[in-house]
Amino acid sequence: MSNFVLNSPKMCKILFTVFLLLFTKLIHSQNNLDTIYFDENWEKIEKEKSVYFRLLKKKSNGWYECKDYWRSGELQMEGHLSVLDPEIKEGEFIW
Repeated sequence: MSNFVLNSPKMCKILFTVFLLLFTKLIHSQNNLDTIYFDENWEKIEKEKSVYFRLLKKKSNGWYECKDYWRSGELQMEGHLSVLDPEIKEGEFIW
């Protein structure tokens, strides 16, 4: 029976599609980015009124790569956070 499943072209296509979808999801989850927008006082705000925005990328060690940008897209600060709320900074931060 197992040889029949693996020898079936239709089943091979289905298995390949499932594998591809799972692989894509895995890659995406490893590179997940979250964007948070802030006003001039670093209070969270909607995108349209923001002065700064933050990109967060979760790393394999569970920490977050944190990059703050001016609205223009110029890098304002970068560093790592181990916890998001309340923020716990880890290591060097560059302004």
